[in-house]
Amino acid sequence: MSADLESLDIALPEADCLLLVPPLAHLSWPAIGVHQLQACAREAGLEVAVLYVNQLYAALVGPVRYASLCNAPVHWLLGERLFARAAWGAPPLGYQVEGFLAEVAAAAEIPPRAGYTDHLTHSSGAPGGAALQEGGPVLDREELLRCEAQSVALAESLSARIAAARYPVVGATSTFDQTAAGLSILRRVKRRHPRGVTVMGGANCEGPMAVGVRSLAVEIDVVCSGESEAVFVELLRACLDGAPPSAPLLAGAAHPDLDALPRLRYGEYFEQVHPDLDQVPLWVLFETSRGCWWADRSQCTFCGLARSGKGFRRKSADRVVEHLSGILAESPTRRVCMTDNTMPADYHDTLVPRLTAELPGVHLFYEQRADLSLDQVAALHRAGCRSIQPGIEALDSSLLRLVRKGLPARRNLALLRYARAVGMVLRWNLLWGFPGDDAEAYRRSAALIPRLHHLPPPQALAHLHLDRFSPYLERPEEFGITELRPLWTYAEVFPPWADLDQLAYHFEGSYPCGSHDHEEVIGHLREEVGRWQARWDQGPPALELRRPAPGAYILVDTRGSGPGSVLHLGEVQARAVLVGGPLAAVPAAPWALRNDFAVELDGWCVPLATAPLALITELEGAGS
Repeated sequence: MSADLESLDIALPEADCLLLVPPLAHLSWPAIGVHQLQACAREAGLEVAVLYVNQLYAALVGPVRYASLCNAPVHWLLGERLFARAAWGAPPLGYQVEGFLAEVAAAAEIPPRAGYTDHLTHSSGAPGGAALQEGGPVLDREELLRCEAQSVALAESLSARIAAARYPVVGATSTFDQTAAGLSILRRVKRRHPRGVTVMGGANCEGPMAVGVRSLAVEIDVVCSGESEAVFVELLRACLDGAPPSAPLLAGAAHPDLDALPRLRYGEYFEQVHPDLDQVPLWVLFETSRGCWWADRSQCTFCGLARSGKGFRRKSADRVVEHLSGILAESPTRRVCMTDNTMPADYHDTLVPRLTAELPGVHLFYEQRADLSLDQVAALHRAGCRSIQPGIEALDSSLLRLVRKGLPARRNLALLRYARAVGMVLRWNLLWGFPGDDAEAYRRSAALIPRLHHLPPPQALAHLHLDRFSPYLERPEEFGITELRPLWTYAEVFPPWADLDQLAYHFEGSYPCGSHDHEEVIGHLREEVGRWQARWDQGPPALELRRPAPGAYILVDTRGSGPGSVLHLGEVQARAVLVGGPLAAVPAAPWALRNDFAVELDGWCVPLATAPLALITELEGAGS
């Protein structure tokens, strides 16, 4: 269902500042950054209003179609394409569209789940990211042009209304594909209301990218870079005093004490959310830490999210419980997506037990390292953490060492088994195309997958992106990377005068890479991942150990194409399929390996079976 501009109910309350949440931000959760700035401003006696432009755009194009746009491949830069004409006068969908439209046409021929095996989307890993997509329209040239036309209309109409409200400051946040949408409105507001101050911030304005954003439009008075809670309040005060900063770039600083930040209030989001989302699970966002404690020790080579130099900081368990309780008391949902790069390790002891007792009925999503123990997985599930995004990325230890994950592959397989045992949803991805990789590692992964059909499959098999702030970008010579340049699609979307070297987040380059040299291996791996996903979608098979009576074990195996088998095992065999260990320490290892009830990884007999939680706990504990 879609609407027209005249029918949109756009409330513009009086305030010292209006902050915009542009498309293509997801509809199912609020924008935490703007509400954090709002809370800091209110604590300082200043009033900030938030307008969810993404919800207005969804009303124009229809929420199901909007969700399809959000779930497009990252490298399409679809949000920027849809607003490029509105923002800087580009031709519809960008300056070069032939290759892009060819990919759109090819994607339309792929069944929905299979489409996830070739690329990452902005909802990969996010809770409910594709909730509206099932049964949605297939994106094609005509659909995209219709949406693009609505982008121009929205920018014209909305900017006129905002300019007429005469806000002293109007700002927009930009994460993922929101830069063009934000600029399309801010530029028009500035022309209609020259005395107002226009501001842009968010993840796309971090570090050098602030310079790139500023290169797009001189109508943007200030670009805020980095953590901006303090500088934003100073900026508002200066603007209200008639003395806005003369420099176009405003650098924030890492906030030293997250406990000191005021509590968020998401009332405006729930007031503005599209009415057709009443049947879709809504979420609130909550932050318990910044940075990444693992990155402070050894940053993963491909990760640009945990920018080095800022240091890991976390909130106390007391403050988390206090603020989260207040947010949930004011929200119509008890679904909470934690925005952390990874959950603080000490929370397993300090926070998780309290969530069970003090926030019953909450449904949490958290990013985690993959080294969780069975007890930790079970405790998280009891605390309401029904889904997690673990940093798995590979099923071969040589690849994990190459990217400095700090874990062997057997730990990844253990987490897949533990999650299946407790009923926890895993949202994870497989990556390929690492600098210095070996095609044999992917061959081994492809050979392993048929034995794993009873375990949660990845959402995507995707080529690595060279991302800003990652070690690959910070120290390319260390990894043999040369000819670094912004990902090719940036030049297709952004104007000729843009400083793409500063603006871009995703890059490409030349480097030694075994998987590039043997793409037939990746083709085979893609096929195996697709079969894994399809098998899981049909109803996951089982490789489950059960104990019907003391001392008696049965193993149910339905991974094959037939009706399955039921084997009666003794305790030595049961321990081989459920506990494993170094090969020399597992008497039944040869039998388990021969029957694909376990696999050999790095000199270990790695078990593949799941079991009821109590049985895994008992047998694992007996061997410790």
